[in-house]
Amino acid sequence: MRWKWVLGIAAVLIFILVVTAYVILISYDYNKLKPRITQAVKDATGRELTLGGDIELAIGLSPSLVVADVMLANAPWGSQPQMMKAEKLQVQVHLLPLLFEDVEFDRIGLTGVEVLLETEATGKGNWEFKTSEKSTKSFWTLKELQVENVKILKLKLTFHDGKTGSTSRFVLDSLEASRKPSSSDLTIDLKGTANGQPIEVSGKTGLIRDLLAHKPLEVDLLAQVSGSRITIAGVIGDVLKLDGIDLKVQASGTDLAGLARAAGAELPEVDTKLPKTGPFTVKGRLTGSGKTLSLQAAEGSVSRDSLRLAVNGKIKDLLALEGIDLKVKGSGKKIGDIGPLIGTKLPELGSFQVTGNLSGSTKALILEDLSVIVGKSDFNGSAKVEFRQRPKITLVLESGLIDFTPLIGEGKTEEKEVSTKGGYDKPLFPDDPLPFKVLKKVDADIVLKAKNMKAREAQFDLGHLTLTLTDSELAIDTLEAVYKGTKLSGYVHIYPGSPPHVATKFLVQGFDLGRYLREIGASDKAEGSIDIAADLKSKGDSAHTLAANLDGTFGAVMGQGYLTKWLDLMATDLSKKVMPYWGKNKEAGNIICAVVEFDSKNGLATSQAFVFDTEIAILTAEGDINLETEQVNFLLSPKPKDLSLTTLNTKLRVRGSIKNPKVRPSMASLAFKGAKALSALVIGPLGLLAPFVSLGAHKKHPCDVQSIGKGDQSVPVKKGDANR
Repeated sequence: MRWKWVLGIAAVLIFILVVTAYVILISYDYNKLKPRITQAVKDATGRELTLGGDIELAIGLSPSLVVADVMLANAPWGSQPQMMKAEKLQVQVHLLPLLFEDVEFDRIGLTGVEVLLETEATGKGNWEFKTSEKSTKSFWTLKELQVENVKILKLKLTFHDGKTGSTSRFVLDSLEASRKPSSSDLTIDLKGTANGQPIEVSGKTGLIRDLLAHKPLEVDLLAQVSGSRITIAGVIGDVLKLDGIDLKVQASGTDLAGLARAAGAELPEVDTKLPKTGPFTVKGRLTGSGKTLSLQAAEGSVSRDSLRLAVNGKIKDLLALEGIDLKVKGSGKKIGDIGPLIGTKLPELGSFQVTGNLSGSTKALILEDLSVIVGKSDFNGSAKVEFRQRPKITLVLESGLIDFTPLIGEGKTEEKEVSTKGGYDKPLFPDDPLPFKVLKKVDADIVLKAKNMKAREAQFDLGHLTLTLTDSELAIDTLEAVYKGTKLSGYVHIYPGSPPHVATKFLVQGFDLGRYLREIGASDKAEGSIDIAADLKSKGDSAHTLAANLDGTFGAVMGQGYLTKWLDLMATDLSKKVMPYWGKNKEAGNIICAVVEFDSKNGLATSQAFVFDTEIAILTAEGDINLETEQVNFLLSPKPKDLSLTTLNTKLRVRGSIKNPKVRPSMASLAFKGAKALSALVIGPLGLLAPFVSLGAHKKHPCDVQSIGKGDQSVPVKKGDANR
């Protein structure tokens, strides 16, 4: 029975050893490890590690060392002293090596972690550690750590870009990395949010000891980000230095905007969120380092409704967005589908297609070999966007044809809807703010040359537009087109201010009005040529305030021809409302000569000439239009050429709103203070258009009448010119 004694004595000895080890473990001062741990971290990173609480041993089936208030110092230039803070660090250790003051980790747990990653203006990151030469000679180094399992709970990570000033925030609810006994990989399981968007990551990576030893780390990960699926596979040569990156990346999903928001891509300049898209796919190869990360063999496509966008190419520096070299192609069945993406309604101009080569960086993007087809219209040229304190857009475009027909069609439909519903209570000049604020956000240089412009069957030639926008001042100094040999020209200036000031001039001579109206389908009851000129200034931020402050002169001269409803130049449907008094005479539309001129002061447009010499009578009018209140006050005085037309001896007073005037007989006489008799206007070879020589007026107009404004007609070049 001696073997029983042997077993009993052995059991007693083992018990004594266990009790002795327990007593040693619980009585050992583990704070003696602090200097060795902090020195190892400093040798490996060049940063101070602070262990605020005592290192305590938690006894159990898996004894662990626990310490509270752990902090890792930030880079000297960082925005705050600490790069990392943790409420609690718990390390599961192997018992036997611990008795000899050697530490072998089996599991690491972190709770309540806050991490700050940031770059300075030059792009240098606070994760770029300065390794000490002592780290390779130290008695105990981080490279010797063998960690089988890592668990992190409630981690908050903030990334601040010192170049752009943007900040992204990530929350890790949980992160677990573990190695199975027979595996040489770590299994990853991560759950959290990125800038408020849900994110889950699973897959495999290399071991932590390889990471700490600056050895290549293989990764094979699957991420689910805001409903999008992303796969990442390849190798990172040195994770701690973020060097030797060679990864294949592929992403797909139903909304690219959600993925962009997770990455922190919003539109701060216009204070709006990225619009929702449709299905998308993106793939490419990431190579380089944390300093310079390149995207090679990139291919991507995204759609929404009928819209399609495809890109392929490369980006030399993805992090800095420099060296962009992409081919871009966009298309859609309706250009109006773009409206919701930019927050505004666009006209339905038909299908479109855009192609070009995109290059540049965050300083400037250039779109060369630009080709745009919208309906029947085409544009070719280049576009450039410079990202300065105030971005600048440069466009140089040529066109074989610009077709305005869809716009004319929409205009007629809209007018029909208004007349059907009445619309008298709606103002002619609404008080809705005009988009002048856009002028404060960008500068622009735009040159557009068009060989042909079309409005239904009406064909214009040699269209030319030159637009500049600098410091909120918009100038269209060249606005030209030719219709059947007739030149249309003008300019528009918008000056900054509160409210903005607007100045414009417009001139057309010998315009074949009848042919134009027939070709655009507006009317087949017009014949004759017309001269039109305007020289106007105003201030305001809506159509109403601009009308209420209108100063200047505008008018027209028409030679022999035919024109119905010419009284509607004063007020809506006025031609119809005078019929009960004057009757209906077809010959009234046979025009021998007509002159219309209004001078406006502070929104009160007063007739300086309103004379229509027709086949049956000469009609003269005197009065004004209050553009602020939209009220008219006119006295119409006809003089029949045939004494038998007795109804045309009746003078009429027109009062009321522009959109709904009231007509009644009047015994008043014309004052002839503002209105000019036709005979008094037969002066000079250019007559009415004499002041518009600077805009190209040169032809003798059909009535030989003079005067449409007597101000200086030179193009304004100073901001103060429109402030009068």
